[in-house]
Amino acid sequence: MHKQPPRKLSFYFFVFLCGTGLICLFTYFYFLEDLPNYKSLEKYEPPVVTRIYSADDKLFAEYATEKRIFVPIQEIPPLVVNAFLAVEDKNFYKHKGLDYMGIFRALLSNIHGHLMGKKSLAGGSTITQQVAKNFLLSNEKTLSRKIKEALLAFRIERNFSKKKILELYLNEIYLGNHAYGVASAAQQYFSKTLDELTVAEAAYLATLPKAPNLYSVQKHPEAALARRNWVIQRMLEEHFISLKSSQKALTTPLVCKDYSPTDVIRADHCAELVRQHLYKHYGEDSLYKGGLVIKTTLDSTLQSYARQSLRDGLISYDREAGWRGPVKRISTTNWKEELNKISIPLGVPFWTLAVVLKVESHQVIIGLKKGDFGAIPFDQIKWARKYIPARPDNEESKYPSVGYAPKQPSDVLNEGDVIVVKNIGKTIYSLEQIPEVNGAIIAMNPHTGRILAMEGGFSFARSQYNWVTQAKRQTGSAFKPFVYLAALQSGFTPSSLLQDEPIEVDMGPNLGSWKPGNITERTFGTVTLRTALEQSLNLATVWLTMQMGLDPVREVAQKFAIYDKIPHEMSIVLGSLETTLLRLTRAYAMLANGGHPITPTFIDHIQDRHGQTLFESLPMPSLEFLQDETPIDPDSLTLPQPIVDPVAIYQVLSILQGGVERGAAKNGKVPGYAIAGKTGTSNDYNDAWFIGTTPTLTVGILIGFDKPKSLGRYQTGGRVAAPIFASFMRQALKGKPNAAYPFPENTKMAWASLKTGKVVPPGTPHSTLEIFRNAPPTMTK
Repeated sequence: MHKQPPRKLSFYFFVFLCGTGLICLFTYFYFLEDLPNYKSLEKYEPPVVTRIYSADDKLFAEYATEKRIFVPIQEIPPLVVNAFLAVEDKNFYKHKGLDYMGIFRALLSNIHGHLMGKKSLAGGSTITQQVAKNFLLSNEKTLSRKIKEALLAFRIERNFSKKKILELYLNEIYLGNHAYGVASAAQQYFSKTLDELTVAEAAYLATLPKAPNLYSVQKHPEAALARRNWVIQRMLEEHFISLKSSQKALTTPLVCKDYSPTDVIRADHCAELVRQHLYKHYGEDSLYKGGLVIKTTLDSTLQSYARQSLRDGLISYDREAGWRGPVKRISTTNWKEELNKISIPLGVPFWTLAVVLKVESHQVIIGLKKGDFGAIPFDQIKWARKYIPARPDNEESKYPSVGYAPKQPSDVLNEGDVIVVKNIGKTIYSLEQIPEVNGAIIAMNPHTGRILAMEGGFSFARSQYNWVTQAKRQTGSAFKPFVYLAALQSGFTPSSLLQDEPIEVDMGPNLGSWKPGNITERTFGTVTLRTALEQSLNLATVWLTMQMGLDPVREVAQKFAIYDKIPHEMSIVLGSLETTLLRLTRAYAMLANGGHPITPTFIDHIQDRHGQTLFESLPMPSLEFLQDETPIDPDSLTLPQPIVDPVAIYQVLSILQGGVERGAAKNGKVPGYAIAGKTGTSNDYNDAWFIGTTPTLTVGILIGFDKPKSLGRYQTGGRVAAPIFASFMRQALKGKPNAAYPFPENTKMAWASLKTGKVVPPGTPHSTLEIFRNAPPTMTK
């Protein structure tokens, strides 16, 4: 017979149970009143990244306080879910919020760790507890917080499904490198969507919740690999993957990509314009937490062409302007340490710094930041003629110039020179120089106003100043087409004869007189109106304006919204007023579309995180760059009437085509395509313009310095800006048909002499096919 336990012992045990129960009951009610409202999880909307796309769905910018992409649980692959369950909560589907065996194991581990002198404690928290802590509690390590966490875990399990709990956890968890949630982490570490992840990649993401920094591939590659392999083993033990899959995953190298939304397309100035617009109209929270989706008008292919053409053009001009010398000089005794103290200049990610270690007769030996060595052959140095700055006090040295071409490397470089270089071979480099000059390019659809490409400077990292929208510069001769448009509306024809002779203009009381001159410092006598515009003759333009008066010019400039204020001053016809590249390009686009008003637009539509449309662009006649959010009835829209005479516009476009074919704009020529274009050069050669268009694409270029100064004598729009335009257009138009402008009604065509303006037989040398509003001039004999 078994001996019954003593009655006294039974009584003590009963008291212990009652006491424990009372303590638990007291604890429950004590913390019950202070528990956060778990029902808030029903309407969980975490901060989500705002994403900006091109018109062809290429991501090029993201904005967020927490970089997160919310994904419903049904769209998270089982592979990813199981990887986290294997290491975070293998009994997730069995427990009701607390894993008692897990808690017991953690307790034993903590006691053992304490005896061994370890300060860190094992947690034993379930995924449900982590949800309670991450969403509703703080991270403080106190007993009261752990009790609240346990109570909340019970309540969450009672009110939410297991799938919902997993959805909350996998979207909220921080996984390092600014990534919140598994979808963002998959993109950040592997540039993949969740369904593209391999076993090895999913396992690595599951290593990160405990200590993202400790298991960083960049900082601790060995620890990261060991932890990933342990996760793979756990997945195998829990039968989440097969033995074959685990073996393959274990032998897979752990390589993470440095993800950037600009890997496909770089459009930093465009992204900043959108960011400013979102901030202004939707507020900071919507911008950085609202998960907005913005579809822009940007064409990713044209944007890449624009970016490269502008950069190449700025670098080319800067080389021609001369070598300004090394970044600095250092001692070559301890060059590795000294070189690593110098920061790589912003905005040139594919260039690096080097120090000249030895100057030979045919090359220069250099040392690089990583301690490697390389060589710069002389043919990559000989461009570097010495830059000679301008001397405003000396008329002969009024403009910057360059010295003689170097004959050997020592004419340019010395030992200890720190320089910028670009790798062009295994150990072969070219001498580079970060341009001081800046500029912009914009491409626009002339019929809709949609901006297809825009690059607002050489480097957004170096300067956020946008040369397309912010730089206001003198237009120079780029304004002349609108002077001639006014004349053609006033009764002149392309064959009208003008006088290109010295002229003096009385500027008014006490203002003296103005004596303009041609940029070539020559005069051409009697010329046709066409020739005057094709060759960009200043004197003929002023003479023409004096014949018709200044008011028609001011009226045209106002209709095309080129300038804010237009004074009654004769100098405006030569482009003395300032405007932005955006406004002038828009004006040329209106020439290309026959004189119809357009609104430059950059945003097609904006959606919120739920897919609801907040804004959709509709082309409207307006002067605003980015439209407001006023709803518009599409049925009420009608095509606006041309603001000027279509015949005069066609004549101007024809003359501008001649300017590209044989005139001052010939460097903008693209073989096989009829380009209508015009150069512009401001006073003292400070700024260079080229605006050109086809019937389907209008492109503007502006080049200058952030702090205005001369580009150099004869550094005109035709020489500096036109080659950039041609480079872009050759790529943009490749494979496309050569379009023609619509022929205006009630007009007559005839061949006319470029010299006399009179009608000549077809095919006569130095003649062109001209359009006339009425009867053409009498045919010459």
